[in-house]
Amino acid sequence: CRAGDLPDDGHAPAYRGKGGITFIEDCYNASPDSMKAALAMFKEFPCKRRFALLGDMLELGELSREAHEELGRLAAESDLYCLVTYGENAKRTAVVAAAKGVKTLHANNYREAADALLNRIEPGDALLVKASRGMALEKVAGNFLRRAERCRRITLWHEFGD
Repeated sequence: CRAGDLPDDGHAPAYRGKGGITFIEDCYNASPDSMKAALAMFKEFPCKRRFALLGDMLELGELSREAHEELGRLAAESDLYCLVTYGENAKRTAVVAAAKGVKTLHANNYREAADALLNRIEPGDALLVKASRGMALEKVAGNFLRRAERCRRITLWHEFGD
């Protein structure tokens, strides 16, 4: 699967590039429980450095602020090298994670998020992308992967699933 052929449904495809970058996309659903599970899995994932791009968990109502702050605490406990956040609620995630010592950047648009990752990620690293479907973070993922492939930083093939 070439970067231009990436599925766009956000159902957690995983890719490993010949350049040694692993990419896990889960942009279909995000709740406090699914974010916690994804970060727990990612903490154990074998790689050199862990990067996460986390977006808003939507439809949480009055629990939103507390849930996004808790996500920042979980991110800080997940051995992340760098956290990039996107979305109004995810700003709280970034603030809490940064206060706990995580290298953090809050992106204001898709391109800024992709640039932040492209400028930092190296062979041997892994990237987890997770948010509610309404955040459309697969657009960041696609932008990042296409540009990384064009720059010969990564050559992709579909590793897991069809």
